[in-house]
This record gives sequence, C-alpha cells and structure tokens, in this order.
Amino acid sequence: MAMDPSLDSSDNPFVQQVAGEYFVGREGQLKQFHGSLNGLKNGKPQHFYIAGPTGSGKTSYLQKLVDIANEEGTLGVLSTLDYAVPAYDHIASIVKAVAKAIDAKTGSNNLTRDWNKKASSIHFRLSGGDRLLGGDLQSDLSFLQEESNGVRLPKVVVCIDEGQRMEAAALSALKNVLQHVSDFLLILSLRVEDENTSVVEAGRAILDRKAADAEGDYGAARFFAKGVALGPFDTEKEGKCCVTRRLAGNQVSFSDELISLVIDVAGNLPRRIIEFASEIYEHVAETESNIATEEVLRKIFKVRHGDIFTRALELRSQLSDSAQSALKIMLSSGRSVKADDLSAKLYPGVPTQAASTLAKALKGDLDRACQSGFCLDVDGQYRIGDPLRRYALRLALETE
Repeated sequence: MAMDPSLDSSDNPFVQQVAGEYFVGREGQLKQFHGSLNGLKNGKPQHFYIAGPTGSGKTSYLQKLVDIANEEGTLGVLSTLDYAVPAYDHIASIVKAVAKAIDAKTGSNNLTRDWNKKASSIHFRLSGGDRLLGGDLQSDLSFLQEESNGVRLPKVVVCIDEGQRMEAAALSALKNVLQHVSDFLLILSLRVEDENTSVVEAGRAILDRKAADAEGDYGAARFFAKGVALGPFDTEKEGKCCVTRRLAGNQVSFSDELISLVIDVAGNLPRRIIEFASEIYEHVAETESNIATEEVLRKIFKVRHGDIFTRALELRSQLSDSAQSALKIMLSSGRSVKADDLSAKLYPGVPTQAASTLAKALKGDLDRACQSGFCLDVDGQYRIGDPLRRYALRLALETE
C-alpha cells in the first residue's frame, strides 16, 4: 500500500508540541501528587520534589500535575527556571508565572501588565527591584492568592521545572515564606545524572548542597519532605502506549515487535523512545511504504550511535568464536551468568580439567568485554547492562 503523497515529516506525531499531551503511566507518581493535593485542600500542603535523569519525562509529568490541579479546582502553574541567573530572577519568574496563570483564567492581561510596570507596579513589590526580600515575596504571594481566590481557585499548585538551577538563596526564601502559608503547594523538578545512587537520593543531595550554600539552612532542603523518582517507564506496557497513542489514526504503522525492540533499545526511557520512534517515522515518511521495520531502526541506530557500534565491531574482532557465542547467549537470556556456567553451555560433556581451562579462557574474553564497557562483572556474574551497548553488540555479532 502506497502512502498518501500529502504525508510528510511535518505530520510526525512524535514531534511533541505540548508537554504532557500524550502522557502515559506514572500511576505511583500521580498517587503521590493526589495525596499532596488533598493535603493542600485541607490546609496542610506536602511539598515534594521529583528527580530523574535527562529524558525521563519530568516536564511532561509536571504539565500533567498542572492539568490535574486545574481540573481539581485549584490553580495549576508551571514555571521553568533559567540557567545562571541571580536568586531574585528565579523567584521573580515564579511569581510572574502565577500572575500569568491567573490572567489566563480571567481572560485578561491585567496582572502581567502591572508586573511589567516594575517600580510603578500598583500591586507587586518584587517587580520593581533586583533584590530578593522575604517581605516582598510574602506580600506578592499573598496578593496573588487573593486574586486566585477571586476566580474561585483558593489553592495554588506551583510546579518548578529545572529546579536544580535554583539559587540557594531563592530556595531559602521560598521556604521562609511558604512555611507560614498553607495555600500554596510546591513541586520541584530536579535533573540528576548520578548513576551510582538512586535518583531520589541524588535529588536529596542536590537540595542538601543548596541548603549548605544558604548558610546552612537545611530546613530549606527538608521543606520538600519527600522525593519521587522518575526514570524509565515502570512497565513495557507504558512504553508501548507512549508509541501507540501517537500513531493512532496515522498511516504509518509500527509492528508490536518493532515497538518492543525500540523500548528495549531505549531502556524504556521516555525521551529515547520518542527520539527513536520519531526518526523511524521520518524515514518511513520519505519512502513509498507505510510500514516501519527493524531494518529502519538498524540504520538509524548505526548513525545516531555510530561510535558505540564501531566499538562493538572492534570488540568482536578481538574475541574468539566461543566468546562471541557466549555473548549471544547473554544477549538472549538478559540475565547475569558466571563464566563457568557459560562454558558448560558451550562445551557440554567436556572433562573437568579441560572445562576449567576453557572457562578460564572465556573469562579472559569476558573481562576484555568489561574493559571495553560492554559487560559488567558483579561478584563474578557477567551481564550486559546498558541497552544501547546491548543493541550495538547484537548488531555487531550479527554482521557478516
């Protein structure tokens, strides 16, 4: 079946226009928010932070929280912090985001216009200066809460994206004001890249460092009592929904096998899934077919991750046939395994002394794979962990 000639890459459903538009999954994380939202409604807000690596869907999650807040009769606000600006600018951007959200509800631009008057503003004290003063912040937030209440939204949920950028003084100022105010709920998003600890612990470490920088104001860090982890999707089903929702009603189709493979190569990480699927779609849209195949993914992978694929080919050239067969077994099973057990599968029925020699040689090859970054040795158990390296190795081993 030929594709509609009017279809082009501009129809790509994986080029997401609105954060949260195709939000899927995250049931546990949403449950945490609903609990905090109920606390806010009862006058006991439970501020929390979310933490996750780049591409884990933090912005989409925050936008979903804003949508839920608006549906639940509260004012939902999303503010994204700029990089390398003073603490005053961070606080000012948050206050202005709340003002703009209220303007959107009233269909006017009155509050934003007044803010932009700076020193001539009638209602805002922060807009007219460049210093972060707690009294000014409390005055402005109290005024905005009254304005929000005026449109029958007495409680305010403020989601702050790129929270790791927040200056220590800004974090401390928010804590000092909001610990006396029960009408605001803050959710702070933190981008973490520490692979040696859990994302929640890494997020807490960021807050603790900021608290230390704020003259030891550790209350500012503990103000966000709980942390919520955002990493890969919890289930393969969520990853599939991330793809199928976007393809619904589209002429391009992905087989279930291809979707599963994309999810595996992407490590079930939202952004990676979308990036791979987007490039597959773009490729298919430029051909006469409407069927996306694994061959398209192979081509895309070898370009996008050519360095990893090249290193996989180099590793293959250094390994014996037995070691290559062992790696294929590991790729197929997906489990950790000892060199002795692999050797037993490769050489069944071999006498004990010979088996020991063969296992030792195989272990040397596996250690070489570990040194190249394609294997991990954890207490004598070998495994291929990183999903990108796993697929690169699979392609290399299949190459004639």
